Amino acid sequence: MSIRELVEGKARAARAAATELALCPTRLKNEALLHMARGLEEKTPQLLEANRADLKRARTRGHPRAFLDRLTLTDARVEEITCRWCGASGERIEEIGSGEPA
Repeated sequence: MSIRELVEGKARAARAAATELALCPTRLKNEALLHMARGLEEKTPQLLEANRADLKRARTRGHPRAFLDRLTLTDARVEEITCRWCGASGERIEEIGSGEPA
């Protein structure tokens, strides 16, 4: 299977999941976001290690500094992502990208 086929398959699966997710109650979607945030928090060390390898490859390929900055993950950036999903107390879920409570 080529990378293109893999990515297209994942995109089709995401589109199908989005359709099903749209019909779910808000409470269920919020719980899913909370679980994803907790999973990210638990896997942060592995995520940061993989990100360092990605950054090394990107540098050797000559990607511009702005690209490297967007690619870079830190503990603070991961925490920001998880806080947007579940809030510091786990009670608030924000619309991704809006900063507004859902």
